[in-house]
Amino acid sequence: MLYLTATPSQTLEKRIKRKELSVSLLPERYHKKPLVVPTMSFIGDLDKRLKKKKVPKPVCQFIEEHVKVGKRFLLFVPRITLLNPIEVALRRQFPNAKFETVSSKETYRQERIAKMRAGELEFLVTTTILERGVTFPGVDVCVINAHEEEFSREVLVQIAGRVGRTAECPTGEVVYFHNGKTKAMIQAVREIEGLNQQALLGREHE
Repeated sequence: MLYLTATPSQTLEKRIKRKELSVSLLPERYHKKPLVVPTMSFIGDLDKRLKKKKVPKPVCQFIEEHVKVGKRFLLFVPRITLLNPIEVALRRQFPNAKFETVSSKETYRQERIAKMRAGELEFLVTTTILERGVTFPGVDVCVINAHEEEFSREVLVQIAGRVGRTAECPTGEVVYFHNGKTKAMIQAVREIEGLNQQALLGREHE
């Protein structure tokens, strides 16, 4: 049996360590550029800000900077229940911004994804439904409440992998906004850094 994955589960990793499985690692992308390493930014209690129909200042700054220069992005949230209050806050703070929300329960999900692909939207606010399987060339990524349990190491690595996927746009920005760093966040960053190091060592031995 052959397993193909960008983010092996802890179960698979344990089997590899026990030598129950052999592994071949491809640590770099086809365009040979390093994976984008996420940064972390503290935002405090999100719910308190949303009750005032506002998003935390660091998130606001991220959005302002991207909208100003026309840099598109994906904004990930941990739960469907956060989509509406975040949308309300963003439409209040950024009344002219072109964005939509996406989740597994969204009737017009595919149409909204298509609009993002076509460049008709500046950003999407999404659940983890877009963590994998979709490529939007040239996008950046931010994760709101990256400390929540929905964002495991595997999910955070997959989300970061939305950035820098094409040879035309191999770089970008990934930010984990949080109310306290978690083991999963730290592991995700270390894993990405480790892959970059392995890719560099591999090129040195070519």
